[in-house]
Amino acid sequence: MNAADSSNMQARTDALRAANRRTGLALMSVAGVFFLGIVMKYWLLG
Repeated sequence: MNAADSSNMQARTDALRAANRRTGLALMSVAGVFFLGIVMKYWLLG
């Protein structure tokens, strides 16, 4: 493996990490909104 392959692999790894972070944030936001909806339901409707 030469330096060009190593830098290309690092770029793909960085891109994968960024994509995983975006996916994680999207899933956390969906879970957070779902949780807040349940809390608000019980708070408003008792």
